[in-house]
Amino acid sequence: MYPNNPPPPGFHPTSPPVPNTIIVGAFHPMLGEYPAQITCPRCQRQVVTEVNYVNGTMVWIFVLVLLFIFFPLMCVPCCIDQCKDVEHFCPSCRNFIGLKKRI
Repeated sequence: MYPNNPPPPGFHPTSPPVPNTIIVGAFHPMLGEYPAQITCPRCQRQVVTEVNYVNGTMVWIFVLVLLFIFFPLMCVPCCIDQCKDVEHFCPSCRNFIGLKKRI
């Protein structure tokens, strides 16, 4: 913790120093297109996630295909939740838990 300098006077660490850890992402096999019951990694509560549908790769692929096949229907995939990616949030602390991508 203090490689070159000694700790300041009166400093007594209660536990050994822990290196900084950054968790980039975690795999949640239970996260799908519907709310799931999990333990929130932030608040440690057993919760049923809240879901939010967002436009993802699958929506834009369908929009481009419909643009060339039948122009008036190209916005339909933006209105269908089954085409969208699903974001999961903790209802207690509003922490982002995970994302279910369609593609």
